[in-house]
Amino acid sequence: MIMKKIFNLSLLLMAVPTALFSQKYFPKTELIADMDTLYKNIRETHVDMFTVISRPEFEKRLDEAKASIPDSMTRLDFFKVIAPVVTAIGDGHTDITVPFRDINNRNPYWLPVSLKVGETLESLVVSNDNYEGLPKGTEILSINGRPAAEIIKTLLSYVSGESVKYRVNSIENPFEPWFSLLENTDTFTIEYKSGGNVRKMDLKAIRFNDALAKYEKKSGDSKPPFAYTVIDSLNTALFRYNHFDINNKEFPRFFDSMLMDIKNRNIENLIIDLRSNGGGDSRMGNAILRCISKVPFAQIGGGRYRVSEQSKKADKSMRGMENGVYEEKESPNKLIQPNRNTNQIIKGDIYLLTSLNTFSSASKFAWAFQHFDMGTVVGEETGGYVVAFGNAINFKLPNTQLSYRSSYKEFFNYGATEADRHGVIPDYEVTSEQALDKALELIAHKRQE
Repeated sequence: MIMKKIFNLSLLLMAVPTALFSQKYFPKTELIADMDTLYKNIRETHVDMFTVISRPEFEKRLDEAKASIPDSMTRLDFFKVIAPVVTAIGDGHTDITVPFRDINNRNPYWLPVSLKVGETLESLVVSNDNYEGLPKGTEILSINGRPAAEIIKTLLSYVSGESVKYRVNSIENPFEPWFSLLENTDTFTIEYKSGGNVRKMDLKAIRFNDALAKYEKKSGDSKPPFAYTVIDSLNTALFRYNHFDINNKEFPRFFDSMLMDIKNRNIENLIIDLRSNGGGDSRMGNAILRCISKVPFAQIGGGRYRVSEQSKKADKSMRGMENGVYEEKESPNKLIQPNRNTNQIIKGDIYLLTSLNTFSSASKFAWAFQHFDMGTVVGEETGGYVVAFGNAINFKLPNTQLSYRSSYKEFFNYGATEADRHGVIPDYEVTSEQALDKALELIAHKRQE
């Protein structure tokens, strides 16, 4: 599975020296040609791009997008036209990359305050205490005359994903660069609620380079790919795993050492934290599940995949096959045997923490964990779906050079049906921030019984 793409410092650093494409205007003929290329490649590689949106409706939106193009556009403005067409496919692994560097090259203005999306998608909410006069939780109604609901709707149309919650989570992490796609002024006039009244305030913008310095400073405290600690008071191990990276040679040694430490210290319970895990390689998940499952298991049951000239280049196992869509049936023969040497180490209970950021292979791990009754899931519904597309092929448009992807497989997690087009639903549903405390509460309560 392909890992979820999360906005982070590496995206901020996409302010490459060249401004070759950021200032260039592309003629309408080239932009239309890019649209046709994008549709052709996705149609020929995606296993079923019309699962969520019908072909007539998709082609109608594509035609309307073509009709809206003027004689020439920058590729940033072109992105704003084509992205809503791509996101209508409803697949988190089929997307078009935001050309943030086209803005960052110009050292743009950013909002000086961090915002989150309100529960009703009608307002924005201040999410930090770093700006005088706007305490955390302040409801923002408009920015520079743009109603908050319009801002949210527009930005969500640029983000691919199976659920609205997942897409909201994407534009919130962080919100400032996403909003720079819409507004780039040295002052932001906001309308906000205060004590039941609507007030206005002018916010002095910060420049991108200053914001970048802030994020570079934060990066020093970035989360390691994996970590292990022991909560002695509850005789519980906490294992955080933020990326199923098959190429990380340190992980096997780390994981074996962790299991040995748990065994030697007779640690009773284990908490696995996947709240920041956007996916990676499912084989890493299998390696962990083998060590904790008491029964044979599998993450993936059946599914479909499309063989095409493009997928043959990306997937060696497809070479020599006829082009077309193939179906894989779920079978008990796919079940993986647990490791009898390690699956008895944890004598107590195992808890799994999830969030909207738990995506792709990490969400498949969560499903197998829950489906095969390995423990208790605590947190938010996963951003990755139980029945979902994946294994994307990367492309680049010939004229604007915008990058995009298309899934060529559809996965049904083991035991899933068509009715399971949703994330993994936790046994205890709380916010991501509350998940660890809730798991510790459950452990403490059980120890008192």
